[in-house]
Amino acid sequence: LAVLTAKFSPTEANYIFDSGTASITGRAFVNARDGTTKTAAGSSATLLPATEYAIQRVDAIYGSAGVATRKVEFSKESDDPRYQVYTRTAAVGPDGNFTFGGLAAGDYFVTTGINWKVLDAAGKSSRRGIALVKRVNVTKGQKVNVVLTTSLTQLASN
Repeated sequence: LAVLTAKFSPTEANYIFDSGTASITGRAFVNARDGTTKTAAGSSATLLPATEYAIQRVDAIYGSAGVATRKVEFSKESDDPRYQVYTRTAAVGPDGNFTFGGLAAGDYFVTTGINWKVLDAAGKSSRRGIALVKRVNVTKGQKVNVVLTTSLTQLASN
């Protein structure tokens, strides 16, 4: 059970709703051991303001590698439901690409998940998945391109 010491501040996170001239485009994928590429196609990318609360939360989920392979439970006392409202989402295309446009200058986290099916020797299907995050700072008018991936290819089998 993760406990966050920072308190969520709507005032600190409010810039997520401001209009601006910056944009973040990106691609999310992992290379599997079998040589195939798994993308976040059909998923969505999420943009979060990098507030003190979000920094603690992202660290608990993704750690320093920026990769999550398990669900993290937060204590009821420190998990503020308002946090989920202060986000933007973008569809991820078939090639794993996404775009967030019209952003105010600021510090953000971009997250997405990649899910795929694996067949075992008996032909039984199971699901695999990881979530990825990257911190991105944009200034007024800046266009930033990010790649969400991992070199931990052992996570993406078949």
